[in-house]
Amino acid sequence: MSHVFGFVEFYLTPFLFAVGLILFVYGIINYFIIGPGYEEERREIGRQSLLWATFLFALGLVLYGVASWLFDVTQTFDDRVDVEVREEQGVLPIPDVPRRNY
Repeated sequence: MSHVFGFVEFYLTPFLFAVGLILFVYGIINYFIIGPGYEEERREIGRQSLLWATFLFALGLVLYGVASWLFDVTQTFDDRVDVEVREEQGVLPIPDVPRRNY
């Protein structure tokens, strides 16, 4: 299940941001550069592109937040390990240290 959230976090969300950025630049060009002249239709296309870019940025941000959180939650449950600590195992005596306090 975590691979689905990983796909959304690492591939789908950046794709949405990239498409949103392309639409944003396209909308800026149509609305502010071409539109104010004589073509009101281009200005309307630019306005729609800017609205879609804003929607895609917001959708990408929400998807990234939810998928990142779910990916982290599922990763913590996938890494279950046996946590057993033994004092005798792997402990070396430290030289020249008194064993008890007199």
